[in-house]
Amino acid sequence: MSSVSPATPVPPLDPSAGRLARLKHAIKHDPRAPVAFFLAGFIFDALVTERPDTTLQIVHQSVYLVLITLLLSAALLESYGLFTPPARLKKAWNYHEHVTQFLIGTLLNVYMFFYFKSGSLLSSIVFILFIAGLLVANEFVHLKSRQVVLKLALYFLCVTSFWLYVVPMILGFVGLAAFAITILVANGFVWATYAFIERGIRKHPESAVVRKEIQKKVLGTGYGVLGVFVVFYLLQIIPPVPLSLNYIGVFRSVKKEAGDYVLTYTRSKWLFWQHGDQSFYARPGDQIVTFARVFAPNGFRDQLQVRWLLKGRDGWQKVDLIPITVSGGREHGFRGYTVKSNYQPGDYRVQIETSDGREIGRISLTVESDGGSDEREIKELRQ
Repeated sequence: MSSVSPATPVPPLDPSAGRLARLKHAIKHDPRAPVAFFLAGFIFDALVTERPDTTLQIVHQSVYLVLITLLLSAALLESYGLFTPPARLKKAWNYHEHVTQFLIGTLLNVYMFFYFKSGSLLSSIVFILFIAGLLVANEFVHLKSRQVVLKLALYFLCVTSFWLYVVPMILGFVGLAAFAITILVANGFVWATYAFIERGIRKHPESAVVRKEIQKKVLGTGYGVLGVFVVFYLLQIIPPVPLSLNYIGVFRSVKKEAGDYVLTYTRSKWLFWQHGDQSFYARPGDQIVTFARVFAPNGFRDQLQVRWLLKGRDGWQKVDLIPITVSGGREHGFRGYTVKSNYQPGDYRVQIETSDGREIGRISLTVESDGGSDEREIKELRQ
């Protein structure tokens, strides 16, 4: 039994049809409609996305994943003639592809938002391009058998992304162990999805060939997506969700006062885009303070590292690695700082990383010697 169906001609629209009839016709037959529903999902979730550790956020995504599982399973079985929607749902079933696109679009918007906030620009771009490539292929591939595989790939991408940030929230840390558990849990969901679909095949004992074909599509696609995540992790381009860098700056001193950190800097008002003294004019005895606010979920406690790199003739060279411990729960992010006394003039890059070397964020600064003795105007920033 083949899953490839010939293209169905689009029925003509009655010229006298009203606006509602024209809208229904467009939704059902216009090839741009799924794209519109996908974009609608993006826009909708951009308005409601909150911090990743809220119960509402997790329940919302869980419900969407369940609905996508049901819709994709039914659509896959229908493509092989193994499922017919009940009579009372036939009209609603005409829109199942658009609903699926909306749900997937909403979830991918959430995860791309998390990825973008959680890692360096390079990590975010790699993931966005990977996801965008699947989406473009999904819209331009018209062979039904391949459309199913692409939708399954997007679905398993959502499943893995969900557990990629939920598992560290449960464990309270990120790293290799958390990632390995994520892959194991996602693998279980790949098998659970196939087992759910396979129940529909059992009602048709004569469909042994179909069973093997569906198994190949579901498990092959699921393992393919998991394989991509493993490769991306080994290349250290998966952002360390659910952590994210809310703020980082370069300052001259730090003290705690009435629950706030008071940071000092001498930056000119014309360099308003800088965070503190990224153009650091150093006099003897000056210290460089790097201050950061890192978001971490409730109950989270892990060790991060602040990596200092100095630009030399052979590129960026590591000059220091300072550990800090981050605790979660604070709305505007855990506050921490490091102090560096030994440095030399040059261009530096300071990176906030996880213990397994994945970058959360960075800041650049230039250190220049200042031989002046005039009094400097000290400004303060409270964090």
